[in-house]
Amino acid sequence: NPAAPYVTGDYHERGRVNDIATEGNYAFVAQGSNGLQVFDIKNALNPTWITGINFPGDARRIALVTDRTYLAMGDGGLAIADIGNPFESRWLSTTTTDGCVIDLAVNQKQIWLLDALQGILLYDISNSEQPLQLARLNIKAHAIALAGDDLIVTSDDGLHRYAIDANNV
Repeated sequence: NPAAPYVTGDYHERGRVNDIATEGNYAFVAQGSNGLQVFDIKNALNPTWITGINFPGDARRIALVTDRTYLAMGDGGLAIADIGNPFESRWLSTTTTDGCVIDLAVNQKQIWLLDALQGILLYDISNSEQPLQLARLNIKAHAIALAGDDLIVTSDDGLHRYAIDANNV
């Protein structure tokens, strides 16, 4: 009954959990100063912690694309990890900005970072170990998301949709 959910299992973790993403039998958790935490959730009665990766900064938001996880790390910028084998998840790179990364939106080739000081930053992530900044949009926002080829932005004055051809940056 969707109106009456109940707990089937849990794992008590220390620290603040800011965001979560799942893929198959695994949960990937952005856990503040504890970075990325990976859990096996196959057994609904007993979720199991697998591993964790600490990055500089405060893990605030998380996104998954194929075998990569992308984390908005506040003052720590962007962190990227290889999660192809969740039991052997490993750090690939960290990219800092001059501000504080509070949100992100990602597709196969690009990542948009919402930086509290700089606006929205676009990076090429075709090489996960060396993201390359392509553009900066002077747009103040609270949150960002991708809808197809468009960037959706929330700000003090509402919701905005930007048509962006990221292939011509």
